[in-house]
Amino acid sequence: MSLPPFEYLAPTTTADLAGLLATHRDKCRVLAGGTDLVNWMAEKIYRPDYVIDLRKLPLSGIRYEPGRGLTIGAATTIEAIERSPEIRRFYLALAQAAGQIGSPQIRAMATIGGNCCNASPCADMPPPLVTLEARVVLTSTRGSRELAIEEFITGNRQTAIQPDEFLECVRVPDPWPHSACRYSPFGLRAAQEIDIASVAVNVAVDPATGAVSKARIAMGAVAPFAMRAPQAEAQLVGKKPTSDVIDEIAIQCGRECRPIDDLRASASYRRHIVGVLARRMLRDAVAAIA
Repeated sequence: MSLPPFEYLAPTTTADLAGLLATHRDKCRVLAGGTDLVNWMAEKIYRPDYVIDLRKLPLSGIRYEPGRGLTIGAATTIEAIERSPEIRRFYLALAQAAGQIGSPQIRAMATIGGNCCNASPCADMPPPLVTLEARVVLTSTRGSRELAIEEFITGNRQTAIQPDEFLECVRVPDPWPHSACRYSPFGLRAAQEIDIASVAVNVAVDPATGAVSKARIAMGAVAPFAMRAPQAEAQLVGKKPTSDVIDEIAIQCGRECRPIDDLRASASYRRHIVGVLARRMLRDAVAAIA
């Protein structure tokens, strides 16, 4: 399929990018990796007058600073996230999510900014980002602002980004003390699959008591966005993460999600899978802390 006609723009500074977005607004689309945008343009879902290429801009890179946390440029590839030693050491759930996206060829092109801005309910990066308390930096000619990732993604293919803004980077705070994070999706195939459900967890344990001191659980593909399980989190905090407790929390996660029936799975099956994944990820995270 051919692409609709458009004018190609390739700014070399973020100031130029902001100016182009302020000028063209809804008439333009930003190209990072292009793994989704090019397909949508070929299918005539998007017909932008202008395509703005980010590849000449300093918007990629991974920087971890102890005490300050992690910064990931919006144009950083999924492959770079999957392979980053710092991410694998301190934010393993992010590396696990990155390794589940598409194929090696797709991961070499796709970006974290694109995965978040496309706001697919089954996207792999948002659930672990939610559990890690990540924030996005949105920039325009008016300045910059930060939003929590769960405030940024507002629904199915919907975000809080304004037409004149671009996603500059994702910021993740330092890991909680005595904590571990894990992520797992589930699909019908082992690769290049659209998730039926996914679960990310981030758990901290008080070494003095052995009880959970902090917990965040996020579920993907079972709501219009990566949703937290606040009742399950509250139920877990303050308790020792025994097998029985984890089983109760997993069941609660299945109750809290909001899945639908579609061609890939029924709502009831998705609830069951959420419980299975939550149980596995919580056990893995707790075992890593011990």
